[in-house]
Formats: sequence, structure tokens, C-alpha cells
Amino acid sequence: MSRAVRRARVLTVTVVGILLAAGTATAAAGPAAGRWHLDDYGSPVSEATYIQPVGAVSVRQSIDGEERPWVFTVIAGQLYAVWSDPGGPHWLPLGAPSKSEIFAPVGVVTVQDNLYAPQRPYVFVQTVDGHLWLNWFDGVRWPWLDLGTPPPTKVADGIGVVSVRNGYGLPQRPYVFVLGVDGHLWLNWWDGGGWQWADRGTPSDGTLLPYGTRVGVLNLRLGPEDADWPQAFVLDNQRRVWRNGWDGSRWTWTNHGTPHGMSLPESRGLGALAVRDAPDGAAWPHAFVGAYGYVFELSGAGGEWQWVYHPDAVGFEFLNPVGAVAVQDKPSVGDRPYLFVVDRYGGPVWSNWWSGRGWEWTEQVDTDAEMLGYLDSGAAVTIQDTPESPQRPYVFYWSSSWPRQLMVNWWG
Repeated sequence: MSRAVRRARVLTVTVVGILLAAGTATAAAGPAAGRWHLDDYGSPVSEATYIQPVGAVSVRQSIDGEERPWVFTVIAGQLYAVWSDPGGPHWLPLGAPSKSEIFAPVGVVTVQDNLYAPQRPYVFVQTVDGHLWLNWFDGVRWPWLDLGTPPPTKVADGIGVVSVRNGYGLPQRPYVFVLGVDGHLWLNWWDGGGWQWADRGTPSDGTLLPYGTRVGVLNLRLGPEDADWPQAFVLDNQRRVWRNGWDGSRWTWTNHGTPHGMSLPESRGLGALAVRDAPDGAAWPHAFVGAYGYVFELSGAGGEWQWVYHPDAVGFEFLNPVGAVAVQDKPSVGDRPYLFVVDRYGGPVWSNWWSGRGWEWTEQVDTDAEMLGYLDSGAAVTIQDTPESPQRPYVFYWSSSWPRQLMVNWWG
């Protein structure tokens, strides 16, 4: 089917009702003063092949310290980290598990043992034998730990990972969501004494896709001193979006369907994030899917869920996710969501961001991303120079020019 025919088929449906929907994010208007910069982080190897982005996190070494981005990538089965300071980027080879080769990334988060502790990265990958592995910074070194397989199955695909705080001042704990070969959603988490597996099951009337299931994971937090409620968004074989989340007392499945009831067999997950409408306000979920080059947003505030169509002015064929972040322009305002994507065949990175009045598309000038595969094409994170500074987006992708280099497009 030609590109023109595919897009025409979608447009015949969108014209009927989707264009009536407006953006729903409610954060402050306008980005903080600055401009986009482009830097080259290089590569840890002379010829980077078989690149799989794992993710990026912001790391603050002390409660009043500067945040710095850490980026994790699997290159030819080996895990690498890179971070930057005024002296430039620094690459750190982290190797691979001793028992099996890395097959695919799952995700990365930072963990704080208490409110005043340094943030430490935890990196999760899937190996070819279906095991979940962890590589983390323990304060001195980067050990590997085999977290095993969901009993009695194996890991088929990664969904994502979040750090969960069960109450104000309590330690953060990693929660890792994966898809099992049995078609179930599985959770692996640290309970304070050991790593536990829990079967989250399957949707009541849907079957999860064997691969490419993920949309994303996030935490809901109703107030600054409340506990986190982890939520995982996934696609079933009919491309409906399902949410498996904790509501404070139990885990439940919720069917959010497809955008405006449309059939979108080519839809894929683009990411999920929580957005606060005020600095101390509740964090509300936003999940994004793409189909035929279009972006659809599932948002939920105060228990009200709706699908929103993001008008397309770009001309993508298919979308690959680069990252999604919530940006706070100053400490006195709420967050604004940013979604970064590229065409599945590579090319410029585009941002789809909330201006305070509506969703806008912006080409990230001079960017040229390599086509890396079916899922992630890069990573995004926000950085604060001090706890009172504006948050600034940092977007990482691998260049299409040879030899491939890790590029960062950042606002400042």
C-alpha cells in the first residue's frame, strides 16, 4: 500500500471527529529563554554497529548539586554509559552479563536510598536466554546481577522501569515491567530485602502482542508527600491501549481502547510520562501512540480519560520514539510535556510540545538521526543546573553519518 493511500485512509476517519479534539495539557506557557544547541559525544568504539538505546537519566550527586545526563547504549552486545562535565563527554564500558549475551534493552532509572542520598543509576537489559539482568552503580563499582526469569516463563520483551516511593521520605525502589513468553505482563521489583517477581496477568478480553507491546511506564503521585502509583501502558493484538496500574490498594487492568474508536493496525507506542499542573500538584498521566505518521495522546486528569489528536504538519510515514519528558520552566509553574520522534527511516528529530496554548511541531535544526530499528531511536531527559533552575530538555540520538556518533540536542 502506498504512503499516500495509507495516509488517506486515516484522514477519512480523522476528519469526522478527531479534529474536534483539542490539547488538554494545562501547564505554564512558553519555554524558558534560550536556544537549541547540538554537541557530539562521539563513540566508545571506532565503528558503532547494532546500536540499541537503553535510555537516559539525570543524576545529581548531592541534594544541592548540578544534574548531569547519563546515557546508556548497547553496542554490539556490550553496555556503555556516557556522561558529561565541563571537561567533555566521558565513556564508560560496562560490559555484558557473564552467562549470556544482551538481546535487548529494558530501561534505566535512578534510585535514591533517602531524600539526601545521591542518585544512582540502575540499568536493566534482557539477555538472549530470556533472563532479566541489572547493572547498577553501588556507590563504588558497577556489578551485574541476574534477576532470573518470570516463573515459569522467560522474558520476551521489555516494557519499562520506574522508581517507586511508597511514601514521603521513604527509599525509592525500582519496578521493572516486562512481557513474558507466556503473553503475561510481569513485574520485578525490589521490596527492600530482595528482588521479587509478580504476575500482572493479561487484559480481560485482549492478548498482548508478542513484541512491540510497550507504550511506556510512569508514576502517578496525587501530592508531593503521597506515595507513587506505578502504571504500565501496553498494546494488545488489536492495538488497543491497556493500563495495568496500582490504585493504592490493588492492581487493575483498564481498557482505554484506540484513539476515537479507530482501527489502527500500524500503531506503536511512543512513550508515557506524568505531568504536574502545578509545582505541588498531582501528576497526571499522558501516553502517546503513533500510527501512519500521526500522534495520538491518551491523557487522564482526576479520573477523566480522553484521546487527543495532535495535528500533523510534518509528513512522517511512520514514527519511531526518541523520548518523552515533562519540562518545568521555573520552580513556580507546572510541567509542559515534550515528545521527540523521528521517521522510521531516519532523518531530523522532531519535537511535539505543549506551548501552553496548544501542541506544536518543531524540527530540531541540523539533527539527522540514524534508523536504529523498530522501537527506540534515542533517549531524552531533563537537566537542572540547580534545584531552583529551569529544567532543560536534552535529546540524544545516533547520527546517520559514518562513523556513527552519539549526538545531543539540548536547550540552554
